[in-house]
Amino acid sequence: MLGIMKTLALPLSALAAAAVSIGPFDAGAAAPRPNIILIMGDDMGISDLGCYGSEIDTPNLDRLAAGGLRFTQFYNTARCCPTRASLLSGLYPHQAGIGHMMNDRGHDGYRGELNRECLTIAEALKRVGYGTYMAGKWHVTKHTAPDGPKDNWPLGRGFDRFYGTIHGAGSLWDPNSLTRDETQIAPDDDPEYAPGDAWFYTDAISDQTVRYIEEHVAAKEGEPFFCYVSYTAAHWPMHAREETIAKYEGKYDAGYAAVRAARFERMKELGIIAADSELSPQAWEWGHVKNEAWELRCMEVYAAMVDEMDQGIGEIVAAVEKAGQLDNTLIFFLQDNGGCAEAYGRRGGFTPRADSPPLPPMAKGELQTRMQPEKTRDGYPVRTGEGVMPGPADTYIGYGQGWANVSNTPFREYKHWVHEGGISTPLVAHWPAGIERAGELEHQPGHLIDIMATCVELAGVEYPEQVDGNKIKPLEGRSLNAAFKGGEIEREALFWEHEGNCAVRRGDWKLVRKEDRAWELYNIAEDRSELRDRAAEKPELAKELAALFDAYAERADVAPVGTWRANRKPKRLSTRERFELKSGDRLPQDEAPNIAGRGILIEGEVDSIDRDGVIAAQGGDAHGFALVLEGGVLQFVTRVGGKVSRVSMSEKVHPQAFSFYARMTREGRVQLTVGRRTHMGTVTPPAAMPVDGLDVGRDEGGTVGDYDAPFALDGEVSAVLTLLPKKEEGRGRSARAAAAVTPAEAPVAAPASAPVADAKPKRPNPLAPIADVEGLPRVLLIGDSISIGYTLAVRELLAGKANVHRPATNCGSTQRGIASIDEWLGDGEWDVIHFNWGLHDLKFVKPGTEQLVPVETDGAGKLVAIEDYEANLRKLVARLRETGAELIWRNTTPVPEGARGRIVGDAAKYNAVAAKVMEEAGVEIHDLYAFAKEHAAEIQRKADVHYTPEGSRRLAEEVVKVLEPKLADR
Repeated sequence: MLGIMKTLALPLSALAAAAVSIGPFDAGAAAPRPNIILIMGDDMGISDLGCYGSEIDTPNLDRLAAGGLRFTQFYNTARCCPTRASLLSGLYPHQAGIGHMMNDRGHDGYRGELNRECLTIAEALKRVGYGTYMAGKWHVTKHTAPDGPKDNWPLGRGFDRFYGTIHGAGSLWDPNSLTRDETQIAPDDDPEYAPGDAWFYTDAISDQTVRYIEEHVAAKEGEPFFCYVSYTAAHWPMHAREETIAKYEGKYDAGYAAVRAARFERMKELGIIAADSELSPQAWEWGHVKNEAWELRCMEVYAAMVDEMDQGIGEIVAAVEKAGQLDNTLIFFLQDNGGCAEAYGRRGGFTPRADSPPLPPMAKGELQTRMQPEKTRDGYPVRTGEGVMPGPADTYIGYGQGWANVSNTPFREYKHWVHEGGISTPLVAHWPAGIERAGELEHQPGHLIDIMATCVELAGVEYPEQVDGNKIKPLEGRSLNAAFKGGEIEREALFWEHEGNCAVRRGDWKLVRKEDRAWELYNIAEDRSELRDRAAEKPELAKELAALFDAYAERADVAPVGTWRANRKPKRLSTRERFELKSGDRLPQDEAPNIAGRGILIEGEVDSIDRDGVIAAQGGDAHGFALVLEGGVLQFVTRVGGKVSRVSMSEKVHPQAFSFYARMTREGRVQLTVGRRTHMGTVTPPAAMPVDGLDVGRDEGGTVGDYDAPFALDGEVSAVLTLLPKKEEGRGRSARAAAAVTPAEAPVAAPASAPVADAKPKRPNPLAPIADVEGLPRVLLIGDSISIGYTLAVRELLAGKANVHRPATNCGSTQRGIASIDEWLGDGEWDVIHFNWGLHDLKFVKPGTEQLVPVETDGAGKLVAIEDYEANLRKLVARLRETGAELIWRNTTPVPEGARGRIVGDAAKYNAVAAKVMEEAGVEIHDLYAFAKEHAAEIQRKADVHYTPEGSRRLAEEVVKVLEPKLADR
């Protein structure tokens, strides 16, 4: 059962003033089934409402909070569409078919489509006579086209009426996939809605909901209704009306830290967080911001978006009140995930607004089909980039990590992650006839899955086991009605997984990890901001919760974790052969020595010893090895299949410091040497790679030996671990001789790079494969002959900082890239991929060939037409993103006058198309086009797309400027 606290709110004068008398009701009488209004905000943090600590003006939500209940530990699923699937179904998102986004990953938990093994709230309530209505963002089907399948659109999932968007993001001035019932429409051509002011999505959602309520009350008197109101505020792009933005001018001039600090103190005053709470680290520092005016405008518009949503909520509440039904209407307000740190639209240079529309206007009734429109309806290009002030329809900007960190005060992380910043957001519940705890706080944890369970209970729905021949999965949630009445919400645990980020919470304990990282353990009651990892202190609890998560993952269609990456390759284990180690080092499995079938040599020193402990250990209570000082005696320990074997020195080591040499062959023969003393023996060698990583100075989690974790050594370790050659022990006389050499006598091998006398140096080939230097990040350069020219210089400039690779061919056009991308990527993992295609796509060729010919040649045409170029790039970017590498797009460089087979200016057109693709995919753009054009006379050959050797060097320097910051934390 999850931990429970029932603390009343502190006196809230502001909220009390906002509360209004709603009229008398008999709390003891059996209330009729309530109307239910479910309102969701988009991409907002826990501190963004006034009643949760914000400076943003939200009087209508504050009023609902003052007359209702605020949950302080309510959870979502960290991302837009999984949250909507979970909310609508009462299941965890994978059970509803949407463990990630709107794409099919070949596994039932990741189909990208709301499945038929669940009911929606609308389908459930419709079974007992509710009118069901929706306005806003749907985002639980991949089918968004106006003429595609519609069985998973709202009307196909239980709603009587729908007005909103099927897609998950878009302009608030002109959204794509705008739909009335099942017909897609344009904002300027809707006979049912023509606002007096400019059409704006937030207002349209609110106005349509008011209309639904008024029409239902007039036509179906006495029958309850359900409204699902799904705003896109405050998801990027930052769009709002200028008069609302003006309210917040100057509000944020003090910067991130000051706003966070004020919210933090207000949250403690309100009781949202405990008085002894701690503030998580600051993401960005205001003094280091280059363009403060732009950053301030971003937050001012964000605040206006929340404000305008609150205004619309006020209109909805007023409509219910006017109908005389506010007393018995349950109104929920919640959010789909925490604040969003995505940098959408924030990369690239500034583009000013044109003096007049340079593009043809859209025709009346023309559908907007793009998430990011190419232009406004009156013909202004939609702009992104640093310095483009958000708000108007011709901008498309996100507010960035610095302000997302403010939104998520006081928590760590953001949307996508399952630390508290990504998943913990408000829930306000207002229902005078059913919630008597007006103005109180509810500190019990709640979750999206509980909303359906609450609706089912209050509406008197008999939840079915089967519908239309489909077996319906039982609800995962618990009714919040128990909390409304002051009771306990009983459950074993809550679970999360999104993009490999996993968590389980049981009681006050939360186990959480980022993808492919070690589990972290936090006591949420004491450490809500997740600042003190207790996993090392409580390994058995961590193991127990991890097993609980694994069981959930198996039953709830989550496993195998990582399916969201589609054709993801198995985890790549380290290929390093040598590891320099010191006390406190912790290497996860994919960074630890791959000891499967290998011999091990560890040599080094231990100093300042006050008590026994582990020198180094890799593995756990099933498989692994450890070098241990126990009872003053040095021991080499292995565990295989749970059974321990060991070799021990016959004498104790020096009580304060000693040097050691420990060697185990792959057959299990062990040599331990301390000073002049050596002891030989045999152990059972580990034959497989342990799941647990390598620890130095302690053994976290499951232990290799029969000591208690972490058995920390009170001393300083400095050592080198080397994997022995695969062919070494037991292979004849030379091997036996090598085994007999003591550490002091062991010869030092000449470095592999030692020059051979009188060898004639060979000219390096940039396309020749290179061997990696251990421990350095891996960079892949994909591109045409321009990038071949600068590859060697990039390698030279990044020597000692990165292993710089490139495919063993000229990468050519996008159509060649689609055929060859897997070959170019290889089997290795990449940290950064710097890529481009373009010069080959826009060259003129003979039909059916890739042979470059003059533009005027009869029958000649572009190798890849610009529309095909865009489609090809989308496919290539999708494949590159599967690698998990940081992606950087390099703009195509200019075509100079007189260049054969190409037209001057085409590169700019292809770059514009590429920029759109990259912005939509969130890929950073490296604008070498502008640099090359500015310096063409100095670096480019005449009438030739290629560059002089010095020019290639200059391009390399620009490339390195972009790459180096990406390598700093790798």
